[in-house]
Parts: sequence; structure tokens; C-alpha cells
Amino acid sequence: LMIALPFPGLDVTLRRRRQIEIVHREGTRRVAEGCLSFSNHYGVVERSIWVKVTGLDRKAGVIRLYADELLGQAFEPEIDHLDGILFIDHLLSHHHLFEYPSEAGDSRTDADDTDSTAVSR
Repeated sequence: LMIALPFPGLDVTLRRRRQIEIVHREGTRRVAEGCLSFSNHYGVVERSIWVKVTGLDRKAGVIRLYADELLGQAFEPEIDHLDGILFIDHLLSHHHLFEYPSEAGDSRTDADDTDSTAVSR
């Protein structure tokens, strides 16, 4: 299962004005994460257990979101992208970058020691 979460509302020009950002993070957990920029690969990275995101809506109203689990994991790399940071910049080591199995029936990976609720492939 591959989950691709483009956030078209996170416009790069808005990010430059600091209109969306992660203002607080708590905890860490290891997760398997991929990126459409590296569509045949995924890696083991550390992500927060939960994040607090603030931003402005289209009418300049303040929005505050608390996100954990998969939603929190989605916000972190998307906001990273706006700063020019990719998931490979968060790899625990180059040994934690893997290629997707070529056969759909092969579900065992070297990343099975990660938080299984956060593995998206």
C-alpha cells in the first residue's frame, strides 16, 4: 500500500512567509517512509510522535492542528519539502534506504523493525 499525500494548499510562497510551520514536536519513533521523488525507494527515518502545526487559512485566520500517527507523519515531510528537505535527508544511515520489492507478494522487508502503524508502502 502506497500512500501519497500531496498538499496543494501548502503553497511555497506561503511557506516563505512562514504562514505554515510545525511549532512543536514531541517524541520520536522510527518509521518507513517514501517519497514520490524517489518512487522506487523507501527508508527508515525518525519522525515525531505528534506535532502541532500552525498556519493561516485563505482569509488570514489562524489554524492550529495537532496531529499524531499517520497524519503527523504526513505533515512533517510535506512541510520539509517546502524547505527543500527530502526524506533521504532524515535517513538514519545510508543502510536504511531500501528498494521496493519487485514482486507484489513479497511483503517482508529489512524495515520490519519500524512502527508498523506508520509504514506506508
